[in-house]
Amino acid sequence: MVHNIEKICQEIIALDFTKYWPNFKKVAFALYDEKNVYLCNHPKFMPQNSAFCQLERSDQFVADALIIYEERPTAIVNLEQHHDYVSIFSLLVHELFHGYQFLKDEKRFPNEFVGITYPICNENVELRSQERKYLYHAVMADTLREQKQNINMFLRFRKKREDLIDEFLVYEALIESVEGPAWYVELKAYMDKSPLSNDDVLKKFGEQLLDNKDSMMNIRRSCYSSGLFICLLLDQITMSWKENFFETNKSLYEYLLQYVEHKEIAAHVEEVTISQETRKITNAVSEQKKSEFNAIIHKEGYHLYIEGNIMISNMDPMNIIHIDNMILDKNFLRIIINNNDYVIKQPVLRYFEGDISNITKIHFVLSSKPITNKNSITIEGVGEIKGEFVEEKGVGYLQVCN
Repeated sequence: MVHNIEKICQEIIALDFTKYWPNFKKVAFALYDEKNVYLCNHPKFMPQNSAFCQLERSDQFVADALIIYEERPTAIVNLEQHHDYVSIFSLLVHELFHGYQFLKDEKRFPNEFVGITYPICNENVELRSQERKYLYHAVMADTLREQKQNINMFLRFRKKREDLIDEFLVYEALIESVEGPAWYVELKAYMDKSPLSNDDVLKKFGEQLLDNKDSMMNIRRSCYSSGLFICLLLDQITMSWKENFFETNKSLYEYLLQYVEHKEIAAHVEEVTISQETRKITNAVSEQKKSEFNAIIHKEGYHLYIEGNIMISNMDPMNIIHIDNMILDKNFLRIIINNNDYVIKQPVLRYFEGDISNITKIHFVLSSKPITNKNSITIEGVGEIKGEFVEEKGVGYLQVCN
């Protein structure tokens, strides 16, 4: 594994990123596993006889992301979640692009709380499925005439959805704008390293665009593929579109509209007929959410509730679902209690009242009872949290200071 890490780091360091995007500059980057971090290209850590510095993993290294590590933007990829060389290499390019966006002062970021409450209704599911199909076929079209027809239909269905879900469509468009270009450079890097043909790689990446069920199960992630295909469509219309993309505040979708006739998007879409597939998808999404919540609520182990003044400092928006007044963070949750920062690296239920950001308590399941102190508890892997602790019927409750 260390040999592969060395190879990846050397190739990333030597890579000319401008072949993927104009003026693409790389920031610091790191691969990490359960215990170690393999850090490269960071000005505060100069390796000797290797392409990377090996450090002990800290709580900053969670998920695949861009973080600020020792005052520098740093792209990170979790080796525990990805195992083949091509995927790790291309995903690292993806996260490094987020570093480049940071350098370019990208501001087209969505309100993630909007995404958590995204509505799963039959009409939107039906329209969205049709829209994504036409976007795919616009990119894959054999003739200019066929491409224009599919673009027209894509724009019509999106306009219809814009009238239907308003702010949630804005959320989608912003995710596309930030993550679409990152997935675009990931695709280019994957094509460079994969033994598959470019056409086969494109079809592989396009599978997520056409998977209607997965698209609604994972709204945020599904916008990566629609954003990618808008980028690819723009490539076909004009290769120079990337030159000034960071000089505008327009969404990727709005950027596309510069290159098509605006009258086309006002075209009428006939009354939507809800297909049987759509009804099945809507029901499946609802049942899947309930199942995932119930898996935590009824999980074996020591159930712990923490109530009081809890602030959310970081979360993984790719792995969050919402039902009623509950949110499930499936991967991890970083919180602030009594001005102290804690990372819970497991599924966490959080409950809210009124505003979705108004957290009243969190609930997670431990393999063993926490250590009880006089005015605090100590949770393995999390730390010591001050508050008043009581136990009722084998369930722990910690009331923290307000």
